[in-house]
Amino acid sequence: MEPTALSPTARIRAVTQVEHPPPGALIEVPYLVVMADLADGITVLGQLTGAVLDEVAVGDKVTSVAVPVGDKVSYGFRLGPVG
Repeated sequence: MEPTALSPTARIRAVTQVEHPPPGALIEVPYLVVMADLADGITVLGQLTGAVLDEVAVGDKVTSVAVPVGDKVSYGFRLGPVG
């Protein structure tokens, strides 16, 4: 399998707020998780940073970001387009 660059922009398809962490969680609750449709047609899950549930709606534009999780980095999003 070859690495593929993904579009940095997406639109929110679904959003939920995690209030009860799974065992061994490295992120403090509450936090938001979105299902986002990337501009190139791929749908991914990621943490939405810098927002609260009342500020987020299906269809909002998001930009991909690196999200620190413990001593690792995960895939996530922030509200708004690049730039």
